[in-house]
Amino acid sequence: MTRISLLLILMIVVSCATLRDPPMSEFARAQTMGICHVHHVKMKRKSVPVVYGLIHGNVLGPMEVRLNRFPHAQEWVGGGCVIRNGKYHVKQWLYVCPECQKAEQEWLNENPELAKSIKRFKEMLSTPYYP
Repeated sequence: MTRISLLLILMIVVSCATLRDPPMSEFARAQTMGICHVHHVKMKRKSVPVVYGLIHGNVLGPMEVRLNRFPHAQEWVGGGCVIRNGKYHVKQWLYVCPECQKAEQEWLNENPELAKSIKRFKEMLSTPYYP
């Protein structure tokens, strides 16, 4: 009986030690603390636009790559499909990591077709009459 109890406790301890926060929890914590959880550097706080509507995954590339290699590179926030208070030109504070932005640029240099798509998206965000 004692061996079974010890084995059970050992299994619980080992399984808890190997658990890791999902990427979005790490992202949220980093946005609260201002420290990038990938590059471990202090991020810059910026006022960025809120983008409304469905943003197709093909526009920005694989989400898994973004979350694992440069999660704090983007300078916009997704606002969902419903525009709040009828206001299109809404800003929000966001921490942006300079090292994530460098990593994103390196990745885009390796993926020129995707770089074109993201460039068009960023140009659209910079127009004064967005949407």
